[in-house]
Amino acid sequence: MTRRFRLRAARRLREREFEEAGTALAAATAALREAEERRLSLHTALTVGGRSVRPPTVSAGTLRDAEALQQGALHRQRLRAELEEATTEVAARHERVATARGAWTEAKARLRAVELLHERFLAELAREDARREQRELDDLAQRRRSGPGIGATSAPMSGGVR
Repeated sequence: MTRRFRLRAARRLREREFEEAGTALAAATAALREAEERRLSLHTALTVGGRSVRPPTVSAGTLRDAEALQQGALHRQRLRAELEEATTEVAARHERVATARGAWTEAKARLRAVELLHERFLAELAREDARREQRELDDLAQRRRSGPGIGATSAPMSGGVR
């Protein structure tokens, strides 16, 4: 068995994909947060603006009050339109976050699959090393039991024991 993991390049690729998916998810989440803040800001402006407009009164400045009331109504109408656009944008950003989260989850699963293969590979190497070490120890014990024979030396085995 070769001591080099053959899927090393695949693992690096999966790690890179996972990192990129994480970056995309973070960016989508930040964009969603920004869109939600804008929507909240518009909602607050519309709510506060609606309360600050005085009801029409009959007085000497009725014409001026009517113009102010009309401008206030136009402003609220514009705010409502912007709020509707912001709400649509928030919904679109939620979809982007869901898509990015799905891509991140898939990338994580693909990376985990290669990691599991790598863990199995390392475990097999450890078993192979343990078997080799056990064989060496068995050989050493056998030589000691049989005593010094023809050509036997007391020098340690080459390669050493880990």
